[in-house]
Amino acid sequence: MHLKIQHTTRHNYSGPVSFGDHLLFLRPLESHSLRVHSFDVVTLPASQRRWVRDSYGNSARVCNFGLTESAELAFEVSMTVELGDENPYDFILAPYAASFPFEYEASDQVALGGYLGKNPRPGSLRVMSWYQREACELTETVA
Repeated sequence: MHLKIQHTTRHNYSGPVSFGDHLLFLRPLESHSLRVHSFDVVTLPASQRRWVRDSYGNSARVCNFGLTESAELAFEVSMTVELGDENPYDFILAPYAASFPFEYEASDQVALGGYLGKNPRPGSLRVMSWYQREACELTETVA
């Protein structure tokens, strides 16, 4: 199936403003079931644009507006994508995941560490401790 997608994001300001670089994550990541046939971004005001790739492999469009000032900022995106058939139930369960609970393989644990709580980001444990204290106090107050 081919889809043509058009989207406009528009910001209006009370007077002219200047703009720094804008990093747009609007292009879908291609896979075995998704192909991007065309992708274009038009900006108002006009900008110099270039592609960059982040550490996760995402393509991002950098828009640089230079010294231009405007009371309006708009991004008009147009793309054509092709979606292949995909059956969400067509997979083979890894042997280590045949019973629950299971533990991911070491290589997956590294990639998923932030989600599994094995590689917490600096300061995240303090945030969780604070949240647990506040949640307990709130529960005691309500009860």
